[in-house]
Amino acid sequence: MRVSAELVSYKKRQAVKIAVMMFFSLVLSGCSQSGDDPVVITHKPYEKEVYKTTTVRKGTLTPEFTFTMNMTEIKRIQYSVTDAELELDRIAVSTGDKVKKGDLLVSFISEELENTWKEYKEKKEQNDLLIKHYENLQRADKGADYKNELKELKREQEVTQLYIKETEQKIRKNRIYAKRDGTITNVSSRLREGTFRAGASLVTETYGSGIYKAEVDEGVELRRGEKVKASDGNITCRLKVIKVQKQDLGKQDLFFRPISDMSEVSEDAKLTVHWKKKPLADCVFVEKTAVYSLDGRHFVRLTDDKGYSEAVQVSLGQEEGDYVIITDGLSGGEKVRIE
Repeated sequence: MRVSAELVSYKKRQAVKIAVMMFFSLVLSGCSQSGDDPVVITHKPYEKEVYKTTTVRKGTLTPEFTFTMNMTEIKRIQYSVTDAELELDRIAVSTGDKVKKGDLLVSFISEELENTWKEYKEKKEQNDLLIKHYENLQRADKGADYKNELKELKREQEVTQLYIKETEQKIRKNRIYAKRDGTITNVSSRLREGTFRAGASLVTETYGSGIYKAEVDEGVELRRGEKVKASDGNITCRLKVIKVQKQDLGKQDLFFRPISDMSEVSEDAKLTVHWKKKPLADCVFVEKTAVYSLDGRHFVRLTDDKGYSEAVQVSLGQEEGDYVIITDGLSGGEKVRIE
């Protein structure tokens, strides 16, 4: 009986082992793409972290400031017509064109008005011929009296001239003229296609004060009367400082007036200025982004060729554009990390 019990226990243990082995075999076969493929575990390779660095410089620092300016008091005029029966004659301008007050922008045709104007003009020409004819007869025959005919013709001529003037004024209303000196900033797509809707904006003109304004740091030491060059990306022009207005938080407003031809520059264009300050000789300086502060102290991270870095305390001088002067802690030539 004892032997039989041990045998039963042994068989049970063997059955458990076989079941466990079969389970793991199924698991492993399910993880592979096919029954015969081995399981491959891949690891992401180690990647060294790379920091952006810059070199501490020693020598002459020529601070350069870049700022933009825009014309003040920009306004826009929307041009339209109210008569839906008009026909488009021609578009005299395109987007970006500079115009003067009184320049023709768009003209329309009213067949009825045009015919009326022609009739009055023909009548005036006929009356002019009749008046001249009666005056010749009067000179040729001193005894003839054409005073009443001449008086009536001249009175009729005055009325005809008034009608002509009135018709021309109506025709003029069917033409769009620039009300100010400015720049055409939009011509409607429907108008360009030859159609329009009465009352809708057809042409937009932009104009301004002619004075430009820039908000800059106090480090931009431009004074009244000084001149700068500015560009809209295509055209370079010259402007003069006419006013300096201090603000809070180390800011100031500079106002400029053009002193060169800006007829090709749009009123709503943004002008960019690259201004260089007086050079500072024999100084150590670095980009401001390389310096960080902690508990009121200033540090940079010195970096070697292997990528290791260490914090070094520095003393700072004045800031000049994108750079800050180092008065102690660095001597120039060191490589430091950009924060």
